[in-house]
Amino acid sequence: MSFLRSRILFGTETGTALLVARYIAVEALRRGLHVTIAPCDDMQLENESFDECTIIVCSTTGQGEFPATMRRTWERLRNVDCPRFAQLRFAIFGLGDATYPKFNYVAKLLHKRLEGLGGTPLLLRGLGDEQDRGRYETALRPWLSDLWAAMQVAAVDPRPSGEFAWWLCKVVSGNSSSTSADGPSHHADATAHMTLKSVRRLTTADHFQDVRHFDFVPTDAESELKVAGQLTAVGQCLAVYPVNDADAVQRMLTRFRLQKSWLVTVHPAACIDEGYFCVPRASCATFQQPNVSLFHRPVEAFELFLRYVAINGGVTRSFLETLSCFARRLTSDVADEVVERLLELASQEHFDEFDAYATKEHRSFLEVLEDFPDVPIPLDVAVSHMGMIHPRLYSLSSAPSERPLSITVALLSFRTPYRRERRGHCSGFLCDLPLGSVVDVAITEPKCSMTTAADAPVPSAFVLVGPGTGIAPVRGFVRHFLRCPPIHRQQVVVFTGHRSRDKDFLYDKEWTEATTEAATNGRVDVRVFSAFSRDPSAPSPRYVQHAMVLSPAAETVYDAIVNKGGLFYICGNSKQMPADVESALQSIIERYGECDAEDAAQYIKEMKLDGRFQTDTWST
Repeated sequence: MSFLRSRILFGTETGTALLVARYIAVEALRRGLHVTIAPCDDMQLENESFDECTIIVCSTTGQGEFPATMRRTWERLRNVDCPRFAQLRFAIFGLGDATYPKFNYVAKLLHKRLEGLGGTPLLLRGLGDEQDRGRYETALRPWLSDLWAAMQVAAVDPRPSGEFAWWLCKVVSGNSSSTSADGPSHHADATAHMTLKSVRRLTTADHFQDVRHFDFVPTDAESELKVAGQLTAVGQCLAVYPVNDADAVQRMLTRFRLQKSWLVTVHPAACIDEGYFCVPRASCATFQQPNVSLFHRPVEAFELFLRYVAINGGVTRSFLETLSCFARRLTSDVADEVVERLLELASQEHFDEFDAYATKEHRSFLEVLEDFPDVPIPLDVAVSHMGMIHPRLYSLSSAPSERPLSITVALLSFRTPYRRERRGHCSGFLCDLPLGSVVDVAITEPKCSMTTAADAPVPSAFVLVGPGTGIAPVRGFVRHFLRCPPIHRQQVVVFTGHRSRDKDFLYDKEWTEATTEAATNGRVDVRVFSAFSRDPSAPSPRYVQHAMVLSPAAETVYDAIVNKGGLFYICGNSKQMPADVESALQSIIERYGECDAEDAAQYIKEMKLDGRFQTDTWST
């Protein structure tokens, strides 16, 4: 059958799935479909009409976990009482990285579950791979061609998708006035305002990595009430909303010939013709899209680029393709050369050119706009491509009952092949903050839990593994146990991993203090084991997985996990470390449980099903 409608749902952690979903949405609009685009958790899959197709774009986070905007959806789907979806016609495209053990695990699992619930897949799931030469686009474009064929729709709008604007910007006043609706809260999702109370560097000045400890306190009574109401569990994160550099903002204003005090409104386009600037003919395709906090609210142009628009985000091939569309309107002698260069950078055939120009140099939208200063791209289209600034999540390294709230931040700093200095957006923002600065934050739900189920008692033992800055939530766990001693004696086994005892042993003195305090109160038994990978004075163990299998740590882990039924928790880089730590745990169970590898692996599998094996990992 031929479809008239399409729901495009995205499950994203960092925003990439949203970008892909928006690209698919524009292509669907060009084919005359009525489109709704939304986070997975905002829609009910069973509410599908007979002429509608559901397209799901989803990423995989950590060790095969579902991304933030579709966790509730998956909880509903995995429930034994989940209704059947007899009318659901669906297609799934996953975003993953083949270097990880659970490559595109979410897309595979979701496809299988929806099919099991009676849904009908229109085609085989698509699996985008960051390791492909063209990243996820290598798999996306042929998959989309197959999808349109399966839906029996063809391209009916000749206009390039790049000329489409999701968000329409309008200058409503020549200068700011009382009509500005700029209030104290800049982001609808922000929970509170926090004031930076103190900062200290945790690594030595001569260490290659700058890691700092930040303390924040609620700025006002309302923020304190909000924080107290939402900060209820160990393992929660502080979502920090960074702002752009003021000099970069001024450069963006200059590029679009805007005065900093001019008031601008942003509202979503509601149909395909509203979103296009050149309309050769009428179109009836309409769409709905997620709300953004600044919609319909006058804001100064400077504030728009300072707090909302991701002007320093990494440029995409689709943006370069869009620039080429508007470069054709140039009348200068070099117009053809500009168009040719942009198309070359945007093409799949010349991906190495794009890789050298954009990916390896981490070139931003702002820098590309300055590289092609004469291309007359409208503000609306540029803002639509750049999108909004996303918050950065940092695990709280303080206990829920503590004030101030603490986070542990590693400054991302590096040089590109052309020796350009680059820094992480949020880590750089935080490290530049003077004391007393106010930031917008949100409190997120924890990725880990101290209990295996909502009504289960707190386990009597914990093994917490946190190499590098993964130690942040582990510190929060330990501080919580020391401040809120359990009724029954509890065992907490900690593994920390660093390069050098003298240069980057994060919170080194605190671990000694924690073991001493625990021995004094008698309710908590804290044991800390550390590994140093580049320390000649401590040749063994090198990594946390090595520290685990040595005596007496190995016996302690076995007693805590097997004899006491404890909870095992890993936090840190998601590349190889979690798999190595799991292998170390398996070897411990084999050795002290006197069982074979198959039985030990099965025990760990059951731990995961019971919620006793938890991970909180991220990619770098």
